[in-house]
Amino acid sequence: MLPRSLLAALVALAALPAAAHAAGHTTITTPAGGTLVDLGSTGKAVAVSGTAEAPVSSVDVVCLQSAEPGAPSWNSLTGGANKPVTAGAFAATVTLGPGQGFCRLIAIPAGTTPTDVSPYAGPLLRLRALMPGTLGSGPNAAAVLDVAAHAVEPGAGAAFNAATFCGLSSLELTEPSQARVHTVFTCAGAVARTAAGSAASALTVDGHPAYGSLGFVFGAMANGYASAADLPGLPTVSGTLVTPADGTARLDEHDAIARCLPGDDSPPSASSCSALADAGVALSQTSTVARDARVVRQVQRWSSTDGRAHALSFDVTVGTGMIAREWSFAGGPWATHAGGDAVDVPAGPAAAEIRAAGAADDDPSGRGATAWVRPPESISFESPTIMRLRYALTVPASGVVALAFVHSADWTIADLAADRAAGEAGFGPSVAIDAPGDGATVAAGTVTVTGTATDSEGRAGVTVDGVDAAVGDDGRWSARVPVAAGDHGLDVVATDVFGLTARASRTVRAVSPVAPPVAPPGGGGGVPKAPSRSTPAPLPSASKVIVLPAARRCVSRRRLTLHLKAPKNTKIAAVAVTVAGRTTKPKLRGSAPIVLKGLPKGRYKVTVKVRFADGRTLTLARTYKTCAPKKATKKR
Repeated sequence: MLPRSLLAALVALAALPAAAHAAGHTTITTPAGGTLVDLGSTGKAVAVSGTAEAPVSSVDVVCLQSAEPGAPSWNSLTGGANKPVTAGAFAATVTLGPGQGFCRLIAIPAGTTPTDVSPYAGPLLRLRALMPGTLGSGPNAAAVLDVAAHAVEPGAGAAFNAATFCGLSSLELTEPSQARVHTVFTCAGAVARTAAGSAASALTVDGHPAYGSLGFVFGAMANGYASAADLPGLPTVSGTLVTPADGTARLDEHDAIARCLPGDDSPPSASSCSALADAGVALSQTSTVARDARVVRQVQRWSSTDGRAHALSFDVTVGTGMIAREWSFAGGPWATHAGGDAVDVPAGPAAAEIRAAGAADDDPSGRGATAWVRPPESISFESPTIMRLRYALTVPASGVVALAFVHSADWTIADLAADRAAGEAGFGPSVAIDAPGDGATVAAGTVTVTGTATDSEGRAGVTVDGVDAAVGDDGRWSARVPVAAGDHGLDVVATDVFGLTARASRTVRAVSPVAPPVAPPGGGGGVPKAPSRSTPAPLPSASKVIVLPAARRCVSRRRLTLHLKAPKNTKIAAVAVTVAGRTTKPKLRGSAPIVLKGLPKGRYKVTVKVRFADGRTLTLARTYKTCAPKKATKKR
């Protein structure tokens, strides 16, 4: 029997309200997890509904950004506050702003700030937004100076600014529990506004300081030139965000580039920059987000705006948001770097990887890689967190010169390797020769060579033996090249906008045209006709010259007869017969035996090659099945 005092205590405990379970559970059921919401430039209204357990009587619908135990964070949503729970259900129409980042929609008890959000379930959303940054006043009011955009997936997100400002402004990972957000890259693939350790422009065109939109405004304002944004000719940007059906995202932007007049002082000042003029080049960039926002592929295309070639130099920055980091280049050793450090440039396309300092290979602490297709002139560090790639390029009078960067972020080495392989695939051209065929005989002089070339980033340039080929929009190309008599190797090179090449080769035999005999002088003292250089008549098909038995039945006697019929006005110089890897050269008597005796029962390919006196050749191949000869039967 329980003591009276203990029994009384248990009764009192049972009478207490169920405070320990007062939080209740809530679940947002609509929209579904993974719903794609295009926030545009002003935000988007989203219908939300769900269920709530007692004692929850009203809820606030919020965007959970971090579920870190003891310190979760969220942002309130317009239209989501104090929604009543009726019969265990609630509904709301909330507005997500265009700057909304990672968002798991959850419903918390109205007016509370819980430190544990595990009782509240809801969907992770996929978000897209494009927010052009414009000037609000002055002569250039409404001029677009930035193309802020972002693409957010449940496990990662990418945000952008103009290429001449911050480029890939962030590439972030969120842990599966959404406890923390890791910023792997900041301002990656950006055309640097200023030189390292200086306020001067890092971008020059033909040796003159040049500027993109925000690079000019910020540089001038930092130099006390507050009215610089009012100058006519202010460079602007434009951009569109495309979300294909495959769930990726693509930001297409165009950046105008300007220079100051009358002087070249940098940063700009009122005395050195009283006017702005087109610098002669422009930048178009495509940024593609793939693999659930863990990979961003940037392609920069520089082109001339005045029909003239220009010398271009600038830095591309790659920053990391990781607090303690190590760098590895082209698979080399891991190391930390300080501002002013320089590293050797790896040959060809290469990459720099980053990780938390001292992280083991199997440590899922978040890591990243930036790969480049065209090697830079130099690699240096502005600080332990910012790498600079220096480029010096020539922008052609027509066409483009291009750079490409692939930024990848993931938790483990294996996942990052898979991301990199997917993001870096497809760069580089391919080329093939269609005609003439390998080993073909052609007339000496000139020959037309044709083929196809492909390139993922446009139309590749093609040369044949150094001669520029005409390349169509469909990739088909053609070139006429000189060939001297004899064997000649054709060397075809395709070059893409990044400077990557692909090669194809083929060998042909060039023969000199046959000259007919000189005609005798005509009557009456006529002038003799000059010899005529003409191309020999085409050869007939191989089967008209090389005659072999049909191969429909097996060869019981293991002996074939070859017949040769030389075309008119030609002479057969040599014959070669190859059977089972052995080649013989029968005498030229119009016919010759081909002996298969000694070979085991089976199928054998017989190849006959005829060479004519003028160097041309014909080849015929036929496969025969051997069998034992029929045994004679005795007559009774």
